[in-house]
Amino acid sequence: MFSNNKPPISDRILALDLWLLDRFFQPIADRLPEKWSALKIGMSLQLGSLVFSAGSLILLVLYFEMSIFSVLFNVMAWCLGVLFYLSIYRMQSIIRVGFLNPFRMMLAGIRIISIPFAIYSIYLGIVADQRFQETLLLNSISNTIFVFGIYLISCQPNPPPEKKRQTAFSLNTM
Repeated sequence: MFSNNKPPISDRILALDLWLLDRFFQPIADRLPEKWSALKIGMSLQLGSLVFSAGSLILLVLYFEMSIFSVLFNVMAWCLGVLFYLSIYRMQSIIRVGFLNPFRMMLAGIRIISIPFAIYSIYLGIVADQRFQETLLLNSISNTIFVFGIYLISCQPNPPPEKKRQTAFSLNTM
């Protein structure tokens, strides 16, 4: 009776996530040089995200003279970020060339939710009071770097290039 042929919002959000992964980030990962894998760059971006986030926390404590208890929630969230980084770091070995990247599905929810957080942190950085802009700028950079890193970690690894085999009979001696 009430037929609605539109797919649910969750399917559309997942389709957007997979589109970003396959059409934007995977081509970037495919063009990376051989010694730089998308996983290595993604992990470096995750570490950079933690550094920028720690910088914003330190700036709150030192510059605004807030107590550690005032930023305790942010410190606990940063600790969760460190644990997330360490867990991904320890699970890197599950990625094998020629097989589907397990992080592609494992991190789908985190990829989807990280985009609105990054957009919101950028918005806060734009509309914030002038005295908080440095702190919120570091937080915006941290969240944006996190999104790029998590998408690169989820990309398919490139197969190793085929090395040219040289035998004594295949050498051209002209």
